[in-house]
Amino acid sequence: MNRILWFIIDGIAILITGGIIAFLSVYYSQSTNGIECNKRYFTPSSIDANALDSFVCVCTADSCDSVIPVGNLEEGDSIAVYQSSKEADRMRKFDIRFVKDQQNWGNNKIPSLSISIDGSQQFQTIFGFGGAFTDAAGININSLSDAAQEVLMEQYFGDKGINYTIGRVPIASSDFSTRVYSYLDRDGDFECESFTLAPEDFSYKIPYILKASKLSKGRLKLFASPWSAPGWMKTNGQMKGGAPLKGEVNGKYYKTYSKYLIRFFEEYWKHGITFWAMTIQNEPSNGLKSNFRYQSTNWSSLGERSFAAKVLKPDMQQSTAAKDVKIISLDDNRDLVLQWAKDLYTNDTAKESDSIDGIGIHWYEPGFYEDLSKVHDIRPDKFILATEACAGFMPADHIPLLGDWRRGEQYGHDIINDLRNWAIGWTDWNLVLDQEGGPNWVLNDVDAPIIVNRADDEFYKQPLFYFLGHFSKFIPRGSIRIASESSDINWADLTGNPNPVEHVAFQAPDGSRILVVMNADSKNAFRVTLKDNRNEGKIGQLMLPSNSITTLLYTGAYPKGT
Repeated sequence: MNRILWFIIDGIAILITGGIIAFLSVYYSQSTNGIECNKRYFTPSSIDANALDSFVCVCTADSCDSVIPVGNLEEGDSIAVYQSSKEADRMRKFDIRFVKDQQNWGNNKIPSLSISIDGSQQFQTIFGFGGAFTDAAGININSLSDAAQEVLMEQYFGDKGINYTIGRVPIASSDFSTRVYSYLDRDGDFECESFTLAPEDFSYKIPYILKASKLSKGRLKLFASPWSAPGWMKTNGQMKGGAPLKGEVNGKYYKTYSKYLIRFFEEYWKHGITFWAMTIQNEPSNGLKSNFRYQSTNWSSLGERSFAAKVLKPDMQQSTAAKDVKIISLDDNRDLVLQWAKDLYTNDTAKESDSIDGIGIHWYEPGFYEDLSKVHDIRPDKFILATEACAGFMPADHIPLLGDWRRGEQYGHDIINDLRNWAIGWTDWNLVLDQEGGPNWVLNDVDAPIIVNRADDEFYKQPLFYFLGHFSKFIPRGSIRIASESSDINWADLTGNPNPVEHVAFQAPDGSRILVVMNADSKNAFRVTLKDNRNEGKIGQLMLPSNSITTLLYTGAYPKGT
């Protein structure tokens, strides 16, 4: 068998090939259709000594790996499994089955745990996953040949890819533009008579939004975010740097800014693009810094609430293009969310917060996940959406790390914990960047799930891309998070990692169930026993390789929809 040996030991198949040992459940069957990843390894990073070097998947106009479709899940005992790992795989599909509980793994030294799913405990409804149509993203997509562009867009929004359903769109320029611009540069134009979209909208945003919407078969929902009001409306006279709008909330500058925002929706509507929501301001905390190096406007929680209630929402109701657009407050780091929500939702005798539909959060301050649940408890009727994240944002590592698995695990950890604490979705930052992490007019370069090599007309799908895909591809809009709990294990003693295995579960609209589980331990594989309250007396058995993420899909013992 050309150096391939199989051994069956106590219910575990051990495959030895080329000196590599893999442990695989004897209850699975491998799917072989689909285009496999064209792997490429890059030199280990000298920027980050903790980087976990893996590989990227190289895509061209002629070839790109694809995700094997789930198809119709077999009712009963079948479980479809998709697995990615640092060492070997990207979205490898295979099947396992629920078996009678008395079957076990046998005696071996591989650590084990059980994960129990309980669909009777239900939480938030999922809205979706996606990324941002920045100028930088459009510039990089546009740098590829037409054929390669089509392949790239399919990877994000098509059925062969990871089925993004959320898109974020900056209103005018952001730091990921090549210049600072607004849509209303004429000082004193309070009627917005000179309002006009920028060339970037027509070249780098609108065309790709329309393509994405078509590929997603209409499932794509957009939200917009401004980085700054036009400079002449701010107290510092420029878009760059933190400063508030001039005057009072009911004054002419606030009213003009409301018209400005609504005109954005109306102009995009003329091109067949509608929006689901908007955030009042990207990272308003940056607006507190007068010397902030790129576009920003200063807003407080009560300022956003008052503006939404007294000016923006009433004006939006008069616009066909904007009347159904939801308003999201904060759009800033998670460490701010609890106090912001208390300010926003309490002591509100005028019910101004009725104009706010939800809160947006960014990931740039780690932790504070439980604060999301506290926010939900304050106002269960208001949603929480993760509106921005990117890897490589720290000053010491402002660059894409090609093939870095650790950054993918950081995404996985954040997505799982946001979702376990009432977030309805998760939005990445730039869809696409170049090999330097730009362009960005202030050189605030970062990483992205897809990196373009324009010189060779190819692009690289990072581990980040696949981590996102393990959620976006398999958790459709309308899914409901359900309870998932794992057995007690002293992780610190076993691995030195306080919690290397994390998971989150859902019930899809068709009644099928989805479990995403990540093993971030770099040394240990784990044997997982899956239990579901639908399948009394049966278990699923699966091996989680070290540094891996896995998505499982199944119907259970009952027909779909029950």
